[in-house]
Amino acid sequence: MAGKRKKASPARRGRGAPSARPKGPPKPSRDLHQRLAAYASALRALAKDASARALPAEVARRAGVRVERFLEDLGYSPAAAGRKGGIPLRQLQERLGRLREPKSRIPGVTVGRLSTYARVLNRIEEEGSRVVSSAELARRCGLNPAQIRKDLAYFGEFGVRGKGYEVRDLKANLRSILGVTRVWKVALVGAGNLGLALLSYRGFLAHGFTIDAVFDKFPDQVAPLKPGWPAVRAMEELAKVIRETGIRIGIVAVPSESAQTVANQLVEAGVKGILNFAPTQITAPPHIKVQTVELGSELERLAFYVSQEPGAH
Repeated sequence: MAGKRKKASPARRGRGAPSARPKGPPKPSRDLHQRLAAYASALRALAKDASARALPAEVARRAGVRVERFLEDLGYSPAAAGRKGGIPLRQLQERLGRLREPKSRIPGVTVGRLSTYARVLNRIEEEGSRVVSSAELARRCGLNPAQIRKDLAYFGEFGVRGKGYEVRDLKANLRSILGVTRVWKVALVGAGNLGLALLSYRGFLAHGFTIDAVFDKFPDQVAPLKPGWPAVRAMEELAKVIRETGIRIGIVAVPSESAQTVANQLVEAGVKGILNFAPTQITAPPHIKVQTVELGSELERLAFYVSQEPGAH
């Protein structure tokens, strides 16, 4: 009488069989930094198993996260979950290394160009193109292909030699790198002409930003806003509202003499980034990112280039 068939031990399984499951997956990481560390540990373990490729689901399982979370963190589209044979381990390690590298080492001009690439890719996708070459992308952005390849190399390998870039995948990757896969709440300080113009700008939402709170020194003097716009609050409410709503970004649209005071209040309230439209420079602690938009200076720069044209004088 034949006995029950014994299961093959892990040592006798084929080389292509999955390795034994660990005792239990680690607890889900609480933030991106911890998740990236968990991914690095999982990839190191796979490398020790002499794996050349990795299934996203397997990496996610070892890291204790959902596969969708893993793909989004590393900038892959959901379709990558079904990629036959998985993703090359070296590609995953290089991309992860870029993400774990301090962003302060990445040139600011490169980050600015990524936003340009994303906008151009939107137009290309609307035109119905599924693939774009670096030469075509460079032509539309007014750059050269080498510059685009260099910029993207900071974050991993995205294109296929001789084919180009998958438009949808590259756009998703750029959105993930830029941090606009979520909607960011923004606080606007200053409800004068400039502030109201910014409040009415519809392009913010298209890029993943919504102005959820507006503050002014004299809220009672501000004309009634359009239906659906947030109410203008007094400056005394700024800290409380920002902390309660979890706002991380502030816009300064006040006169130059008030800009530094407003910036200090935003920092104390907990914002991590400030977009300054005041015609003056403001200072903030090193961990706070400040971007200043000097409209007058930009016009002066434009006037300089126009004045160099033949017959401009």
